[in-house]
Amino acid sequence: MKKTLTLVAVLIIVSCSNYSKHMIKSGDFVIRNGSYNNMTWSEDLEMKRISWFTELTLLFDSIYATIPEESKFLSWFTEDETARLRNCSEKLVTMNYSLDAEKISHQMFKSKLRGYTYEEVSAPNFVKSLKSHPDFSEFSLSLYKVKVFCRVNKSNDKISITFPNFEEVVL
Repeated sequence: MKKTLTLVAVLIIVSCSNYSKHMIKSGDFVIRNGSYNNMTWSEDLEMKRISWFTELTLLFDSIYATIPEESKFLSWFTEDETARLRNCSEKLVTMNYSLDAEKISHQMFKSKLRGYTYEEVSAPNFVKSLKSHPDFSEFSLSLYKVKVFCRVNKSNDKISITFPNFEEVVL
């Protein structure tokens, strides 16, 4: 019994000593269905998710998607918001969480997007509609900031994100 406990303790110590302090995880995220006024739709807004960790602490989390031109989720934009987005070749929506702005901030993420010619667009109705969606509360996203970005010129450039002490990530 004593040998077994000692072996388990040694394995835990060895496995923890090999554990990287900084890691990045990626995956998928979906907002299912939607509604606006008297209209409802059975369409998913398929998103990607990238999370930056120090040990087991989530430092920054980004959930993002380019909204396709044929998407029903575009109905969440008011006429004024649609007019502001009219010249956009890509509409990017992001939901970001930052634990500590001194390590990784919302502003750092936004400046990385600006380097790829994305500009933030004011879309309060879209943001309100997304935050009111049942999935937003089901996945406990109340601490996330929702932003809409526009890229006027179509580009095949992949967005490369680098934060201090982390590897490069391509969105």
